[in-house]
Amino acid sequence: MHVVQPNLGLVWREGGPQASLEDGGAVGFHVVQPNLLGRGMCMRIQKVGLESFETALILLQRFFAEEGFSTPAQEMASSLRLMLGRPSSAVFLAYQGQEAVGVATMSISVGIEYGWAAELEDLYVLPARRGQGIASALIERVCGWCREQGCTTVLVTVTPTGELSHGLMDFYGRRDFVNRGRVILERSLT
Repeated sequence: MHVVQPNLGLVWREGGPQASLEDGGAVGFHVVQPNLLGRGMCMRIQKVGLESFETALILLQRFFAEEGFSTPAQEMASSLRLMLGRPSSAVFLAYQGQEAVGVATMSISVGIEYGWAAELEDLYVLPARRGQGIASALIERVCGWCREQGCTTVLVTVTPTGELSHGLMDFYGRRDFVNRGRVILERSLT
């Protein structure tokens, strides 16, 4: 049985979002939004493997360039390879047809407060494709995967630039993320 959830346009099966789209070994689910994506247009979200490494890297490099992050391209490629080789990390690509239009990265850790928790580290959608529910679908897929891994919480860091440029506090708040008033401090070890 399929039911379309009106607010996100997610295609659901009994028990939750479709979590096993068999498409050449890809795992994901379809998102159908006829009023936004065009009649009959579907989106596919799949977990990245080595076969789609370059596609994910290109989108992540665009994201970092647009947001002014200074991470060198070589370091980005090395970190992405490392993430893809670890079961505690995942990268997801969103496709419309054959075009990759969005990417999300996340990593899982364990701690006293949450037990298993994940951080949604990067979320990017091509500028021309924003406002179509792609980011929301990526977030839902990431959260579903994290739940499957036993995580109790997904965390996201909002930078001051992200808030000023994109209103990310409101964006994530509308997707059930809660501001608990915490501040992340950073100490470089290099």
